[in-house]
Amino acid sequence: MKVAWQSCTFGDVVDLEQGLAFNKKNRHFMSNHGIPLLRITNLINDTEDKFVNEKFIREKYIAKREDLIFTRTGQVGLIFRGKIGVVHNNCFRVIPRDGISSGYVYWYLRQPNFRERVISVASGSAQPDITHGAFKSLPFHYPPLPIQNEIDLILSKYDNLIENNTRSIAILEKMSEVIYREWFEKFNFRGHKSTKLIDSPNGLIPKGWEIKKISEIIDFIGGSQPPKKFHIYEERTGYVRFIQNRDYGPKNNLTYIPESRRNKHCQKLDIMVDKYGQAGQTRFGLVGAYNVALAKLLPHKTHHREWLRGLISRPRFRMNLAASSMASTRPSLNKSHFVVNVPVPPDNISQEFKQIIEPINLQILLHKDRIANLQLVLELLLGKLCSGKMDLGEFESVVI
Repeated sequence: MKVAWQSCTFGDVVDLEQGLAFNKKNRHFMSNHGIPLLRITNLINDTEDKFVNEKFIREKYIAKREDLIFTRTGQVGLIFRGKIGVVHNNCFRVIPRDGISSGYVYWYLRQPNFRERVISVASGSAQPDITHGAFKSLPFHYPPLPIQNEIDLILSKYDNLIENNTRSIAILEKMSEVIYREWFEKFNFRGHKSTKLIDSPNGLIPKGWEIKKISEIIDFIGGSQPPKKFHIYEERTGYVRFIQNRDYGPKNNLTYIPESRRNKHCQKLDIMVDKYGQAGQTRFGLVGAYNVALAKLLPHKTHHREWLRGLISRPRFRMNLAASSMASTRPSLNKSHFVVNVPVPPDNISQEFKQIIEPINLQILLHKDRIANLQLVLELLLGKLCSGKMDLGEFESVVI
């Protein structure tokens, strides 16, 4: 039997609780410790950097883990749950009434097309803002409560798998960073106890290491322009994926162009850097032809690759690189910005480091592929389940 869905506006099924506005009168609420203040930047980046003395705050401003927090100003239309803290005035809490599942509302608000609608009704030219009235006027479509809860359960399974893979990536990246620091900053590589430290222009370095400019040991290979006229092709023989400097998203939004001798290619373990914007930002995992906004750093010795990747990924190095690439109009990176002198390890050490780190990086890429695939399925299910276009019985054929 087909389940009957109801249609209404959000004002019929939820209440809204505005966040706390901070001003001169309540500035003393801030503290060096206490409960975190939840601004939009904190919600997006999952950070805690400002705190509030809880004894001054009314309970209606404090979000519990199960509460829904909706961004209303600036970056409007984002929804969060699982956060604990004082909700800032640039957000409001969405409180479902009886018969409406908080989990279902969360997923309904996460639909990309719903956020587009929120943005379209947000007022303000300088900074978008959605009022309570505008939010409550938006349409809402829902099934009976047991079905709402089932939809939340299904979609949350995918979300949890994405989160687990994201955590695995963070652990592996931290592992690589720690090993790099030990070997190439603290010089605690294998066999270091039998290696003397000697003076160099860069300070003390292990005997057998050389001071060289990065530009002396790499080729800097810029990307190529695509044809002036090209279409988005499906993957097929004779065509190649075309990667732009921001093309790292899910696999359903790929551009393919005709293969050509002009095309510059990259493979998944190549070191790719942004030439403009976030100049020096490193990338890997890309496969295909890349455009002029990207460049490949190709070490003359292949076993230098993972050591070099670790070096240019260090925050201080990237900051210096970005600063040196500043042009009059916008940052622009080229080989001349890699003239910095660095201690280059002997072949046996860089080879051993590559043997340790390369499998870790391949594992990171595997998790990233899983996340991309899970996001595609989640987005597909999200649209179908929250619109009633997919019966829950059909979900049995979808494999997690």
